[in-house]
Amino acid sequence: LQRSQALYEKARRGGHLDATDSLGGIHSEQGGLLKAQNFWEEARRGGHLDATFKLGVLYEQHCDLEKAQELWEEARRGGHVHATQYLGVLYQVQGNVVKAEELYKEVRRAERS
Repeated sequence: LQRSQALYEKARRGGHLDATDSLGGIHSEQGGLLKAQNFWEEARRGGHLDATFKLGVLYEQHCDLEKAQELWEEARRGGHVHATQYLGVLYQVQGNVVKAEELYKEVRRAERS
């Protein structure tokens, strides 16, 4: 694991956003949520949609649904299907069934294409 972290870190320093996202995942799995958040935020600033989605999940898990929704909307605008699905669930839980159904239809269209 240390070897792969070192390789990811080297790639990150070279601007590789997938490596930055992966470092966030490694730290998240090890319980280092602040480090994970920092890596995912860095990748997000570079336009990495998976990192943006994962940040939303992190905020959702820590009861900041407003920030989670903002991040998922950002990822959705970039075409991230999972973010769209999570938004649908969030709207449904909030009682906005019409918006939820609209998002679920968007997910189905994306999955067919």
